[in-house]
Amino acid sequence: MSGPDMAYEKYRTHFGNNSVDTEAAMVSALRLQYPSLKLTTCDPAVHDLIGFAAAGKAKLTILDPNAHRVIRQVKQASRKTVDMNLLPQPDAPRFMEQEEGSFSNQVKFGRYLYKWEDQEYLVYLVDGISSGRWCSHYYILCEACQEDEKSMSSKATDRLMYAAASWAMESQDEILVFNHGRWEKDKELFKSVKSTSWEDVILEQEMKTSLVKDVEGFFDAKEIYKDLNVPWKRGIILHGEPGNGKTLSLRALMHGLGVRTPAIPTLYVKTFEGGFGHQPSIRAIFTKARLTAPCLLIFEDIDSLVVETVRSYFLNEVDGLEANDGIMIVATTNHLEKLDPALAHRPSRFDKKCHFPCPKKQERVMYCRYWRNHLAKKNIYAFPDAMCEAIAGITEDFSFAYLKELFLSALLGLARDAAGVVMEEEDVGKELEKLVLWRRARDEAKLLRKDLKSKSKVESKVGAIGEEEDIIPRSCQRTVGPV
Repeated sequence: MSGPDMAYEKYRTHFGNNSVDTEAAMVSALRLQYPSLKLTTCDPAVHDLIGFAAAGKAKLTILDPNAHRVIRQVKQASRKTVDMNLLPQPDAPRFMEQEEGSFSNQVKFGRYLYKWEDQEYLVYLVDGISSGRWCSHYYILCEACQEDEKSMSSKATDRLMYAAASWAMESQDEILVFNHGRWEKDKELFKSVKSTSWEDVILEQEMKTSLVKDVEGFFDAKEIYKDLNVPWKRGIILHGEPGNGKTLSLRALMHGLGVRTPAIPTLYVKTFEGGFGHQPSIRAIFTKARLTAPCLLIFEDIDSLVVETVRSYFLNEVDGLEANDGIMIVATTNHLEKLDPALAHRPSRFDKKCHFPCPKKQERVMYCRYWRNHLAKKNIYAFPDAMCEAIAGITEDFSFAYLKELFLSALLGLARDAAGVVMEEEDVGKELEKLVLWRRARDEAKLLRKDLKSKSKVESKVGAIGEEEDIIPRSCQRTVGPV
């Protein structure tokens, strides 16, 4: 395994060709350089050999550091601004707490000696272009043994791949996200999902129950689908104005599926952009979903993903010219009316639509109480229950996002002004005007109301010149089920 590495030289030079296929170039070079070894190619998203070794399950050593190509980048440190436990006391120094950043490596070309159990492997991890898209592949080389004589593959390599894939499924510490033409492991999204439960979602109980039963019930109903002789697949669209709980509900659903035994994995799609076009991305997404099933497949803002040029291709994948058994698709959109009817209203594609409109007054009261319970732990500002009713009364047509902004702006403004005055509830009664939090919240509500009216005027002008309006009518009447 010493001496010049032909595979690296091939990798370094092949991008100058008119037609580029990294996988084909690597396979050709490796078979020429190691004619006596069995070669297997596999997907790092399924068989995370580096992660498997980092977990202590195998031993990995970099060969030829001069040929090792890595992009190292820092994950930008974040500022904590919304955690209730981090809101400063009125007399505390007013600064934002800085979290430490961390580093990550993206291997472009790596060559490793890999040891697992009593077997040694030569492993390459190479990033490049294959089948018209950017992707990474492992190339695993292993000495042939007697049991491999009549096989193109290596049994020892198969066992390693199975062990790594099984470990990855059991680890459950990340969620696979498709972004910029490739699958990436997102630990931050996993942490966010892990910390989210339905208690954090302010929705009518009927709607919560319906969503949970529909999604979790799907994964319990395999035999029912089989008995009915219908494909075991389903689709749901969550639609409505931004900031009314679609994303939070998604995370609560993901959390519920993740704590099942066995856990149901989630595949999260952010964009089709990247690589060499949308069609290769769509193909890669559904190929991965079929390999992962049963799974939850999420398309965020599907109206911006499925454009006219790829509509037919996407619909063919959803319809399952190849089997989509075990795949539950959940899509979100702020504009159901912009979706092609063939996508939104054709049975067997998206069978159910759940509407997330502006919260009604009772839901706004519940949301205010959610904040009141958090602030009670800090004991900074008087926040009687009467204030929940009062704030709900002046925030008609506010989305949950607007309500959140109201509280954040009010609390951070008070923290800057060091204006906290703690009062007992029995002392306030009819004296809301004496409470600094109420006065600040009322002022913030007026500012947000102006912003809301300005937004409505802009959207009205857009509608007047014949374009589609961006806002959904504020009926605030929840619709759960087929529309």
